[in-house]
Amino acid sequence: PVSEPVFAAQVKIEGAEDTLYVGDKIALKATVFPPQTTDTSITWSTSDETIYRLFSVPDAFAVRLRHG
Repeated sequence: PVSEPVFAAQVKIEGAEDTLYVGDKIALKATVFPPQTTDTSITWSTSDETIYRLFSVPDAFAVRLRHG
């Protein structure tokens, strides 16, 4: 039998609450809940790539590029 997909109900992002200054780099970690979620992949993005640059290979991290 085909099982029903389990959808994410919440994503907790560690590191996003930290203050970054220009040139700072911070690791980001996403945890998807519930743990049985079928697809736990994360796509990282920012609303302004001139202020923050996000990278996800091999681990997710953000770099602050300028004040804004």
